[in-house]
Amino acid sequence: MWLILLWCAVVQSFSPSQEFYPSKPDRYEEILAVANELFLSQGYDATSIDDIRKACGFRSKASIYSYFKSKEDVAEAMVQKTANALKDYIYQEIQLLKTTEPLEQFGIIGRAYIRWALEHPQQYCFRFLRSQQKRLLTGFYDCKEDVLAPLYAQIVALIGNLRGVYPVRNLPNEALFTIVLGLVGRAIIDHDEFGDIEMTEKIDHILNMSIAVLMESPPSK
Repeated sequence: MWLILLWCAVVQSFSPSQEFYPSKPDRYEEILAVANELFLSQGYDATSIDDIRKACGFRSKASIYSYFKSKEDVAEAMVQKTANALKDYIYQEIQLLKTTEPLEQFGIIGRAYIRWALEHPQQYCFRFLRSQQKRLLTGFYDCKEDVLAPLYAQIVALIGNLRGVYPVRNLPNEALFTIVLGLVGRAIIDHDEFGDIEMTEKIDHILNMSIAVLMESPPSK
């Protein structure tokens, strides 16, 4: 019996502790955070899966491969995580909508979208740049394929609703949406150019620029 107890004590002494070996969800999130920093600081193409491994402190390549098989897998996980967080945030605002007036609805949804992006610039900018890259390579955006597709379809329909009331430009709804999406993305990337102003002012500036793109002339108040 004493040999069994001794063996158990020895095994326990060599068992990995939570302190030195974080749980898989913790390491998963750490990999995404580290990869995001590397992609933005040194560029996606210049970053390898091995760079991510070293920055996360994994000793062997097999360690990180238990989470992600490639850099592309890491990037896709980052994009989808951002999409889910953005979707959840905006739908919280949509559920609180108490108006049927299309421009007011566009303003509420637009402000929520811009606020989340300004509060999470690294995540948003990486997703935006990946979308632009996909546009160049394939000719279309990934917004029709991921979890944000229903939200984007809702915004496109909302632009259509604006046409019955406001002087919306004579372009297809999807084209206008794409232009506005690109404008917002660039504004988020360059948000420091707005100077030392409050968050609400930045949101208003970006929203007003978006509305100006949609309209042939300023909407009457």
